[in-house]
Amino acid sequence: MSDMAHGFVLQPTYRIEDGVPVVLVYGILESGAPFLIRDTRSRPRFHIETRDAARAAEFGAVASPESPSRHNLAGVPVSRVETRIPSEVPPLRDRLHRAGIPTYEADVRFALRYLMDRGLRGSLELPGPGEPAPTGMRLWHDPDPQPSTWTPSLRVLSLDIETDPQGRRLLAVALAGCGVSEVFLFTPPGFAAVPGAASFSSEPELLAAVVKRIRELDPDILTGWNVIDFDLAVLHRMGQAWNVPLTFGRGPEPLRLRPLRGGPGQAATVEGRVVLDGIQLLRGAFVRLESYTLNHAAESLLGKSKTLVDEEGG
Repeated sequence: MSDMAHGFVLQPTYRIEDGVPVVLVYGILESGAPFLIRDTRSRPRFHIETRDAARAAEFGAVASPESPSRHNLAGVPVSRVETRIPSEVPPLRDRLHRAGIPTYEADVRFALRYLMDRGLRGSLELPGPGEPAPTGMRLWHDPDPQPSTWTPSLRVLSLDIETDPQGRRLLAVALAGCGVSEVFLFTPPGFAAVPGAASFSSEPELLAAVVKRIRELDPDILTGWNVIDFDLAVLHRMGQAWNVPLTFGRGPEPLRLRPLRGGPGQAATVEGRVVLDGIQLLRGAFVRLESYTLNHAAESLLGKSKTLVDEEGG
């Protein structure tokens, strides 16, 4: 490796370790190897107007002047308010708002601020070769990355599951991409195996095998059609019921789902990978369809139809 390593950010997140927030930035290097930045220096923060500092202290907001000094868009001096961990920011912000004290940048996600403060929009340069991590990634501790213009070639894996009509039984999982096209099939005792599919006699075994295979294929992007609100939501519920950790990612944390801000649906966090939902991407790009079933979308956009279509056109 050269003195500077080029990489591309896939996912900023954080973890609380010994009561301290640690920023984790996952990405892919020019060599194709995944990397991880661990930064222990960042602290959750936002700003209030300096003139509100004394009153804000009554609500637990301890403000300190910025150096160099900063102002809001109206030219009013502002001071910094720090918290111990990121989850303390929203309730403190809300207490200040109820008291009529405006805040600035209190809605910025903690890990995303790490990128914003350094002007990182995707590509970056990292000093030195980093160090090997047990997971096969290259690891940097508290580096000072710089913006770059390198364009990566990302590995994409599509996920699709089949269940019974009630979504209570996992029947099959298909993976396509990263050079493979594979089917994992629930085949109870007494049922014949299907040629070309990997068969499993129990649903927990099937799910555990899928988790293991995704980690082996190591995609940068995990995608599918309604993959978050259906596929991953169903697998998340089943994984909890069967005690199968959905560690799809490049780190030890299992799949996390959270409600989207300001709208229906969910967001999914798979450590070290980007999750892109086909329906959310279309709607975000203002592509309007009469129906968002997979078959209708395929016919409208690609001129192709599914081989089998259910009663709802899915």
